[in-house]
Amino acid sequence: MRIVNQKVELPQGRIMNFEHAERAPGVRVLVTSDDKYLLNKEWRIELNDWDYRLPGGKVFDTINEFIDRQNNPDFDLEHACLLAAKKELKEETGLDIDLSCFSKKHKSTLGSTVIWDLHYYLVNCQGLTFNPCEIQTDEGEQIKCAWLTKEEIVTLFFENKIQEDRSIPFVLKTLFIHSKNIAL
Repeated sequence: MRIVNQKVELPQGRIMNFEHAERAPGVRVLVTSDDKYLLNKEWRIELNDWDYRLPGGKVFDTINEFIDRQNNPDFDLEHACLLAAKKELKEETGLDIDLSCFSKKHKSTLGSTVIWDLHYYLVNCQGLTFNPCEIQTDEGEQIKCAWLTKEEIVTLFFENKIQEDRSIPFVLKTLFIHSKNIAL
């Protein structure tokens, strides 16, 4: 992460200094198969509790790596995000899905004082057979994968068991697009 000071001209010509924190982008992946969705149940240090989340992670390990890549004229952020989504899905679930199955659906921009974009992908794998897993990553993450129905996911929202707030709108929108028959 880096802190950036920036002069900004406001309406009526007023100049102000703004400070923002900037972080390299991240990715999240929602996998669906036969009317079920794959979520991770992860132990989160910042919550001191388990939380349901989409598989995902960093596109670049550091902000400096991201800045260096941006300075390369051949740099393709969209392709880097796609590769990171595939890598994170495999690391956190064990699923090795072909890139052609990934569909970019959304980009969440955090805001003006913290710059941290999340790129969301949908992977639709009808007929995929995959047993839930338990994974301990090299970064010390404890992850349990679970196939959940739309109704189970909506219940988790109402029980505040999905706490990554930026992902909630993407997941809900995707659930409602796939089916208008969710009982609330």
